Order: sequence, then structure tokens, then C-alpha cells
Amino acid sequence: MIVRRLVVAALFVSSTACVKRVVTVPPEAFVTLGGQRASYRDWSRVGDLCAIDPKLVQQDFESMSVLLANFLGQTSAGPDGVWAEEHIALLEEAQRTLPVALDLQKRGVHQASKAGCRFEGLIRTEELTDQGRKRIAEAPELLEVVKAKKALAAWKDGLPAAQQAAKEKTCAPPAKGQKAPAGPVLFAAFEDEKGRAEWLFCDGAKVAASPGNVPAYEAAPVDAAKKPKKAADPKAYLDAQAKFPSAEVSRAPKLPVKKVAKKDDAPEPE
Repeated sequence: MIVRRLVVAALFVSSTACVKRVVTVPPEAFVTLGGQRASYRDWSRVGDLCAIDPKLVQQDFESMSVLLANFLGQTSAGPDGVWAEEHIALLEEAQRTLPVALDLQKRGVHQASKAGCRFEGLIRTEELTDQGRKRIAEAPELLEVVKAKKALAAWKDGLPAAQQAAKEKTCAPPAKGQKAPAGPVLFAAFEDEKGRAEWLFCDGAKVAASPGNVPAYEAAPVDAAKKPKKAADPKAYLDAQAKFPSAEVSRAPKLPVKKVAKKDDAPEPE
């Protein structure tokens, strides 16, 4: 009886030793960015990542790497660069679609490195993943600056035409039977992104003011071909400027205040 039990036990141990442990592959998920699709999985759920078919793991890593390389290349201009509308839209889309995939990718890469798995392109995958996470973390502040600069450029481009239209409307000669306005006529005012403001008058004079300084009258340029006019009264121009509605001053979009640089390194996954 004892011998029989020993034989059965030996057979059981032998049979269990021959059974190969099955590693469950996490379900596949997909992320789409800018019309490009990549696959990823939560590889951190696998206890022994090195036991997974290397081709399967590398397929996910490479898929995400291609997507990230394109994304990083199209959003690399920085706050002082030139941004096309499609690149701004791409960065906005990435904020919504990439965070989960990047976090899981980072955890998978971390686990593969820790376990010493020999997957091809692991270093490149880790670099692109870290760069992608950093780009997403910087995106809100970057987009704020980029959009403000584009709005400022559009305001500056449109300012001359807007001033000319206002001048033609306000400074046109009075219709027959109407009297000309008494005193200087102010037709437009603007304030640039640095806070310097100008109030423009039909006769070419203006009132200018910079931050911290009171408005000052500036006479119109002298035309040598014309007879000199009677000296203008600066007070009349300053009074007109003071009465001009603040709401009608065309103001440039303000650029965001630059924040103090800080470390933006993404934390290592637990």
C-alpha cells in the first residue's frame, strides 16, 4: 500500500512538472490620432512578460512608436514656432485620446525593462513614450500661447484695414448743408499687446499713451507744400481722447504671462 501511494505521488509530481504554465495575453485596444491607428495592451497585468511571444509585444510597441513619432514631429514647433491649424487640432485631439494608451505603454515598457525581456526597439519605444507624455503634459500651456500668438497676428494684420474703414466713414467731408464738426475729430483708437495706446484724428494728429504715463498729444506731420495752419490746441485733442468710449478701443489679444519653468518629468509607474 505504501509503495502504491509513493508511485501515485511520483506520477502526479511528474505530470504537473510537464504542464506548461499558460500566460494570459491582455485584450487588445486601439487609439486613433490624426487618422492613424495604433494598438496597445495593458502589459503590466502579465506577471511574466518575457513569457509572451516577443513578436506580439513588439507589434504593439512598434505600432505606438510609429504613431508617436508622427505626432511628435507634427507638434514640435514650440511656443515660438509656426503652427498650422491642423497641428493645433492634432495636439488638442492628443490630449483626449493618448493619455490612457501612453500610461499603459509606459507601464509595459517599465515592466519589460525590469524583467530583462529582450524585445527589439525597447529603448526607442521608451524614449518616444516619455516624449509623448511630456508633450501631453505641456499641451495646455503650449496651446494657450500658440493660440494667443495666432490671434495677435490676425489682429495686427487686420488693424490697418479696420482703421482705414473707420477713417473713411468718420472723416468724410460733411454733406451739403451740414456743418463741419467743431474741434478735432477722433475716428479710431487701438491698444497693442504691450499696453501702448493711440487715438487717431482725422487731421493726422494723435494722442498716445504708454503704461505708467499720461496721454500725450502728437501733432500731425507737417506738409511742406502746404501753408502752415493755425497752431492746434493740444487740450482739445486730449479732451476728445478722454471722452472716447473705452469699449470702442480696439485692443490686441494679450499673450499669457510666462510661467516659471518647472520639471515636468512623468513619474515612474508603480
